[in-house]
Amino acid sequence: MPQTKEASLSASEFMMLRQAKLVGVGLITLLHVRFLSFCAATENQPCRPSSCGDIQNISNPFRLKGDPLGCGHPDPAYELACENSRTILYGKYHVAEINYDNYTIRVVVVGLEKSNCFSLPLYSLTADHLDGYKYPDELDTVVLMNCARPIFDQYYIPIVPATAPMLLSLPHNHMLMR
Repeated sequence: MPQTKEASLSASEFMMLRQAKLVGVGLITLLHVRFLSFCAATENQPCRPSSCGDIQNISNPFRLKGDPLGCGHPDPAYELACENSRTILYGKYHVAEINYDNYTIRVVVVGLEKSNCFSLPLYSLTADHLDGYKYPDELDTVVLMNCARPIFDQYYIPIVPATAPMLLSLPHNHMLMR
């Protein structure tokens, strides 16, 4: 009967070799498990909501500039900046509110004159800015404004907010269709 290398070893040498193999396999397994858990922790780490000024819950699909790249939508169009405690979208819009329940974001144009209802935005925010989501084929841009005086212009439609009591003296709310 041919002798194997292990058969030529003494019983104590055989046990030491077997223990060394087990320790080696155990060490490799431990390193593999540690590596996998490290990768899983870095890739699947839950992103904490960010905040800036009045916007306290900035989370997916949005992310605040400086947040980990894995947080929020990867498209830079969803990155918000925080300047002087104001949340800014594209450097052109102050973010007034993000509502994750009904999937809306309310923005105000930076530099829009508050006292002049005829100062219109110089640029528009369209669905083309936000990739990764499906929109109806036809979208209309609507500008809502609250003015101190009524506007008499064919393009400005007077509106009354649904939440306003009818008997109250209301500011002059208008809608501009573009």
